[in-house]
Amino acid sequence: MKRILILLFSLFVLTGCSDYRELTDMAIASSIGLDIKDGNYNVIVHVLDAKKTGEKDVSPNIKIYESSGKTLHEALRKIVLESPQKLYVGHLNSFVISESFAKEGISKIFDFILRDSEVEKSFNLMVTKNNINEIMNINNSDSNVPLQDISKSIDLSTNIEGSTSSITFDRFIESVMKIGIDPVLPVILIKDEDDKKTISLDEQNAIFKDDKLVSYLNKDNTFIYNLLNNNLSSSVFSFKCDKNDYGSIEILDYSSNYYYDFDLNKIITEVDIVSGLSELNCNMNIENNKIMDEIEKKIKNELSENINNFFNEIKKSESDILGIEQYIYRNNYLFYEKNKNNISELLSNSEIDLNLNITIEQIGSLKKGNEKID
Repeated sequence: MKRILILLFSLFVLTGCSDYRELTDMAIASSIGLDIKDGNYNVIVHVLDAKKTGEKDVSPNIKIYESSGKTLHEALRKIVLESPQKLYVGHLNSFVISESFAKEGISKIFDFILRDSEVEKSFNLMVTKNNINEIMNINNSDSNVPLQDISKSIDLSTNIEGSTSSITFDRFIESVMKIGIDPVLPVILIKDEDDKKTISLDEQNAIFKDDKLVSYLNKDNTFIYNLLNNNLSSSVFSFKCDKNDYGSIEILDYSSNYYYDFDLNKIITEVDIVSGLSELNCNMNIENNKIMDEIEKKIKNELSENINNFFNEIKKSESDILGIEQYIYRNNYLFYEKNKNNISELLSNSEIDLNLNITIEQIGSLKKGNEKID
């Protein structure tokens, strides 16, 4: 009994947090923008500014600080010259990198972030073609913390629309450090409508070779990238059902797989899609099985063309965002050792062997496309 009392006493008296700090002592960074200016790291930081009205907390606004230094750490530390609190990056939500910095190589920021145990590693990483100062100084009128909302939009767009590729810093590093796979990052831009500037997602996504930005994927290619990597939870694919009009299917379930044929230098790609017809703006009788076969064929042809266009694009960029080299490395190391110095040339000359199956299982309550009511 005496031992139990001593143990309980020790829990209350001796335990604690050695690095405990009051929230009021910290400037909590939610987002960081980074560029190179005059040979120095130029950082712009969004700091959460939670204010109270009476006894009720209101949604936080942001304060914006800018600083520069020879290293990222020095630039961030200099923020204290403007802020009355020490910068805290343990709750970092997003990190925006300028296009010019990304082209030079993002690995320059790895060292500081990986060494500092206080820095959150699962923040969203994104690229912008706009001036970093301009994009970091935009505050959407409908959002107090605009870049946090953009991060949520990126996740939704990746899973539902397939037009964006969501990736966190830790996953980006994993791709760069692994043999034979390159990362893709989302791109944000300034949207100017009715003299009102807001931050929005770009339809393009940034392709990297190792840690350097080399090219961009358009919206269709990003959809294929997410499709082949099984990143979609639900998505819509539109197709031309006649000369001027379109229809849509909703992807209900699907599976994708791709691998490398060592003997034939082919990338074997297999995609099986189960879908529902969600919209049809053409006058077609979908009760007719032949018409349904024709619709499935139209979708298959259009999607096949998009998949082939995607492979042609990544061949031109010489970036292996699908990780074909990694597949070779894991499954045939002797082949990899023999060809590792000319893998890029090997893959750029490879053929694509596509096996695509599309089934429409649901057609809705209308029996005809563009059905008229008497």
